[in-house]
Amino acid sequence: MNITTEIIVDDLYKILTSQISQERFYKARAGGFRNELEFEKVLREGRYDLLDPGQFLITKKNNHQSVENEMIYVTVSDDDKSRYVEFYKQITRLDEVKNSFFVSVLGIHSWETEPFTVKNESKKNIDEIIIKPKFSVCKFNEGTWTDSSFNEIKDLLIKRERRISAKKSKEYFEYLKSYEIEDIAKIYANRYFLDVELASYNKGMMDFDHILSYGGKFIVVETKEKDPMKNEKNPTDREGWSFGWDSRRFGWYLYLRHQIELESWYVVREIKEQQQREFLGWKIIQFDKFCRCASWLKEVSGGGGGGTISAPYLAFENFNPDQCLIND
Repeated sequence: MNITTEIIVDDLYKILTSQISQERFYKARAGGFRNELEFEKVLREGRYDLLDPGQFLITKKNNHQSVENEMIYVTVSDDDKSRYVEFYKQITRLDEVKNSFFVSVLGIHSWETEPFTVKNESKKNIDEIIIKPKFSVCKFNEGTWTDSSFNEIKDLLIKRERRISAKKSKEYFEYLKSYEIEDIAKIYANRYFLDVELASYNKGMMDFDHILSYGGKFIVVETKEKDPMKNEKNPTDREGWSFGWDSRRFGWYLYLRHQIELESWYVVREIKEQQQREFLGWKIIQFDKFCRCASWLKEVSGGGGGGTISAPYLAFENFNPDQCLIND
């Protein structure tokens, strides 16, 4: 089968439109790939080695004997897993990470197709065909990799009923067709793992957008595309502008900073306004600086029932890929 970028993007649309029920979340997820792809391009121009980002998945409780979370960490990647050993050593210092896995994505020439059910606009089930990546699974154990399987991962998760959502607009995905097939295939393989292979399981996911490796240290990066929040009375005064960070994600990065000394950056793909979304530039702030500058006296209402913690626009810097921002 001759797999093209267009085929992968079309099948990615089938997966996400069937899995995400709310239009707002669906649009945000589809558009969010742009931030990740574009910032990865910028990082490649700099001096940083990149690791493919992974995700934490919440697992079953230990026979209800503890109220503390248990989780696994999983990377889905076509990269050499030996490059990830030191990062996995750092991640597995978290007490709640009981298991960690690396899902290797095999060459696109080995991918096949399979049936897939979606709902049309009338919410009627229809049969489609999607691409099925080929994977091999390894488990991380005390610095080494051992053979594993999807079943070992699934046995740790909580089973649920798979629900299929109705079709939504396809236009949000069209921009992806301008990217290289290798970049799109990487996104597709990860979403296939989460939304097809693990479709019948609760995941409670918290993921990374990017991981940088530099001089034996690691930085995790979260990227967002947004325009600044402005003072309604004086919208042109930049001293009154700010960028927000989702409280739940901020709290998670704070925990990682405290527990395993994992540094993080918050990167904003600044746009002029929400409608035309004209790109203005990249803004960056290190986690510790965000904490020093954050507005702790109030929390702005955010999407999905969560809140947003804000920091002044002027606390963010223009990102220079040649500038080293990792503390020695």
